[in-house]
Amino acid sequence: MEQVLKRNAFTAIPVLGVVLVLGVVLVLGVVLVLLPSLVAVITIAVPIPRPPTLGTPHSVMARSVKRRTRRSAIGGPMEARTPAPGGMEIRPFLLAGRRTLGRETMEIRSPYDHRPVARVGVPTPQQIMEAAEAADAARSPLAALAPEKRAHILDHVAVRLRDRADQLPKLITDQQGLPIRVSRQVVARAGAVLRWAAAETLKWHDRSAEADRSAVVASPRSAVIALGAHATPANLQAGLLGAALGVGAPIVLVPSPVAPAAPLVLAEILAETDLPPGSVSVLPLPPERSDALVMNRRFSVVVYAGPAATGWAFKEELLRKRLLVEPGGYPVVLVMADADVRAAARSVAVYMGYQAGHSGIGVQRVLVHNMVYDAFLDALVAAVGDLSTGDPLDESTDLGPVCNERVADAFDAWISETVAAGARLVAGGTRRRNAFAPTVLADVPDEQFAGEDVVSGPAAAISRFGWLHEAAGIVAAMPDRLSAGVFTHDAGVARRAFEALPVGAVTVGAVPSFRLDPVPHGTAHGEVVRAGLRRLMREMTYERVFVSE
Repeated sequence: MEQVLKRNAFTAIPVLGVVLVLGVVLVLGVVLVLLPSLVAVITIAVPIPRPPTLGTPHSVMARSVKRRTRRSAIGGPMEARTPAPGGMEIRPFLLAGRRTLGRETMEIRSPYDHRPVARVGVPTPQQIMEAAEAADAARSPLAALAPEKRAHILDHVAVRLRDRADQLPKLITDQQGLPIRVSRQVVARAGAVLRWAAAETLKWHDRSAEADRSAVVASPRSAVIALGAHATPANLQAGLLGAALGVGAPIVLVPSPVAPAAPLVLAEILAETDLPPGSVSVLPLPPERSDALVMNRRFSVVVYAGPAATGWAFKEELLRKRLLVEPGGYPVVLVMADADVRAAARSVAVYMGYQAGHSGIGVQRVLVHNMVYDAFLDALVAAVGDLSTGDPLDESTDLGPVCNERVADAFDAWISETVAAGARLVAGGTRRRNAFAPTVLADVPDEQFAGEDVVSGPAAAISRFGWLHEAAGIVAAMPDRLSAGVFTHDAGVARRAFEALPVGAVTVGAVPSFRLDPVPHGTAHGEVVRAGLRRLMREMTYERVFVSE
């Protein structure tokens, strides 16, 4: 029996080997037949990445990863700038005190002739969060920095702005369309604001100095997020930086994507200083990307420099945050019966076109007493006829374009709507690309200024009044009333106008474009706060009490 089993086993071995060989051959055959289909499926499911072509954003990103760190021309460490497509240099942003780039860029075009004038880096979502975290971490180091040191830093930035007085105005004009003469004024004003902020920093901490046994100390509420609208001027953004650093609050500034030139130059200068890392970030962002910062729990203070209507929209979303608004609105001019109508008309003509009509302190609404209405209207039409419009880089230009096509379309539509509502177009109204001839509209219905949308363009809307209380009622019905100018030679009339008009500031004998940055300017709307340097500093802080027995 045992021999039989052995013989059967030896007989089965060759048979099993044949079977195994046939099985392997069969499997290999199936694989060879199906291999092309499998490769096709894998290729569709997992695409093979192609190398980026030269000059695309991907190639810029790849080169930026490998770029070496060098010393910047202003003396601080920075990452080398990356050439943008077409050879235009990419301007870095400031991330937690260091200048750097993101994966994307944003092209800035001139509002006058639509030519590319700049390309700036755009932070990634990860970099946005890094800025927020760094600002929060910088709260203690910045608060520990001596007030004298912070004031010195602000003075340094003011001096360096003066050093760049030949370069920065052209950047502003290229990006925002302001006449070059106005851009120079804006840069000079930004330096003055920073010097004011330095002085206020020392005064602020003198007021809150600690005594031996008791003290009331103003401490920052949190890091600050500050947002600029399309026409936010450089001096206003300098004030936001100055107020925050003055009280020891880290700040993340998001400039307008339309004109980020001035804030990015401020960022370059701040990178020179000894501020603790994370004290300042300047991030040019498309509007939809700023939401992550605004809603971040690390920022309990939000500052918005722009139309008050947008500020109200923010307030509805930010119920647990402190919202400060540097509002745009409707400055009003009253021309009384005893006024010098020619002088008033010349002032209105100049400031109705100030910053192409999209300045928050330019002239837009003019109320004229019945007795001098026709004379003033004739004088104003003559005065606007003397204004020169055209290339904002031309020294002779008085009036440049509005800041972009969207604003131009809205202004064009407003002119048509106002005429359709019964107003008379007595001068201007013509458009060339984003530039408008200075526009004078007479007999404008009050309803045209009852909405929350601020008119952004070089226009003066003229209406009549008979008594001061009638003019005060018209002003009171306007939602975003900021300030008023009153042309009169009668001191009693001027005083009664101040008492009757529900505005934050009244200027006698001039248009209401006069402003002192250290003090509030405009009216408060509930919790949407009128700002000014001192008011900003106060609202960015809260009082803490120390008592020792």
